Amino acid sequence: MSALCRLLNYVGKHGASTANSLGVMALMYSGFGVILSYARGTDDEYNTLASATATGLLYKASGECEQGHCYPYVADGSDSVII
Repeated sequence: MSALCRLLNYVGKHGASTANSLGVMALMYSGFGVILSYARGTDDEYNTLASATATGLLYKASGECEQGHCYPYVADGSDSVII
């Protein structure tokens, strides 16, 4: 199997979940940025730093760690960790 074929198979299999994760992070970052700009009445580098920090903390807070490995938790009603 050629390298291009393997790459296309990988992107086809994992691309949607990666795009979904990046979209969620972008939405969170933008939301925090707008809220902070409105609350503080200014748009400066501190809002950017606080938005990035809040996004990272909140995004990683939705995971579950066991024996040093963290797994994302997906609330699908079955109360299970999906890897």
